[in-house]
Amino acid sequence: MKTTLLLALLAANAPLAYSQGPISPSGAPAPTMKSLQELWDNMEEVKAQNTFTAFKLDLVQQQNSLLQSDIATLQQQNQALTSLLAANAAADLPWSFRSAGGTYSSNAGSYSSLAITPDGQIRVSLVDEGASTLSYARATAWRAGSSLILEPITTGDTFSSTSIALDAAGNPAIAYIQGDPLSAAPTLKCARFNGTAWSFTTVQSLRIGFYKPSIAFTPSGQPAIAYEDYPNASNVGPKALRYAVLDGSTWTINTVLDPTGAFYGGTALAYYPDGRAAITYGGSTTIPAFHRTLNLAVLESGTWTHSVVEHDSTGGQGMGEMSLAISPGGKCAISYFLGGIGIKCAISNGGTWDVSTVAASDIYPAQYSTVSFSQNGHPAVAYAQRNNILFASYNGAWWTRTTVDTAVSTASGFNPYSAPSLAFMPDGAPVISYQYQGALRLAKRHP
Repeated sequence: MKTTLLLALLAANAPLAYSQGPISPSGAPAPTMKSLQELWDNMEEVKAQNTFTAFKLDLVQQQNSLLQSDIATLQQQNQALTSLLAANAAADLPWSFRSAGGTYSSNAGSYSSLAITPDGQIRVSLVDEGASTLSYARATAWRAGSSLILEPITTGDTFSSTSIALDAAGNPAIAYIQGDPLSAAPTLKCARFNGTAWSFTTVQSLRIGFYKPSIAFTPSGQPAIAYEDYPNASNVGPKALRYAVLDGSTWTINTVLDPTGAFYGGTALAYYPDGRAAITYGGSTTIPAFHRTLNLAVLESGTWTHSVVEHDSTGGQGMGEMSLAISPGGKCAISYFLGGIGIKCAISNGGTWDVSTVAASDIYPAQYSTVSFSQNGHPAVAYAQRNNILFASYNGAWWTRTTVDTAVSTASGFNPYSAPSLAFMPDGAPVISYQYQGALRLAKRHP
């Protein structure tokens, strides 16, 4: 009876069941001391691994730096060895020679100046002193049996100091001095060939003195000449530095440096690829001392800016016989004679100049140099020393010298007016013009 009643009451009021809670817990269980320690240990292990990995990475980087340094050293050594082998091979390359054909005296070939057309034709201006003639030599090719034709331009006077340049068509313009520069008032003139005939213009009448003009074509195709000029009748003291440009039939002359700038002889003209004119000259702060600085004047937006390339600290023995060349990339090279030292060359390097000795003087001075850029972008210099014509090529680190020709003088000694002139053929072969035993001679080294 009691059991039945209890069952009835339970059935009437509620089902008999016990809840197990939700399947998803409401939060993470509270950490225990054991789990925290495990996390800490794991973190320390990761830190140790990271430290070791960083150490190994640093070690690898150091090893990599050492390897890179070793590679760079090997590359430099390889480049130096390659340059040395190339220089030695070049020094052993043979030189061949050409003499001028035609009629000339026994004293021709002085004051020669050489230019080469883009297709390899040779053009030379020179003086035949024995015949009182300004002459022009040309050759269309350099091969066995080819001739160097010598022809007169104008005659009947004293001529000296020629400088040749070619226009875009390969036609020459020649700057020269007419009249005896030491006993009569000479004249600076220009002869220009148009493909058919020569024409002549007077640039300026000068006073007694030795002059060495330098000619080049402006980017717009006009002949331009840099030259020195004695401003006073006494011909004593510094000269003025002039720059003349032919405009039609008239020469426009402007002063690059007036006499107060203490300009002393030796000048050369060339153009940068962007069209700026550049002129080298010697200067001095002491009159009448030798010119003790090598300088460069550049025409910047109508104004000449002047900078010192090198200062002579050897005791004032002077600089001279300057030659200037500018590469297609805008690098500038100046060869010059420094008294007591020999031939030096200054090569532009950004805003500075790298100056090195090309050839040292011994008891016989190395002088009368000419500079030109080879196809490898480095300068080369031809010069005279002791009755010899020599050629020096630069590889970016040192100069390699070779003798081109010997006994180029007469019995009375080396004629300074037979100073060499250097240019490069399209195939990279150097060509040098000079006077040899009273005649014009060309030398070419075969690549």
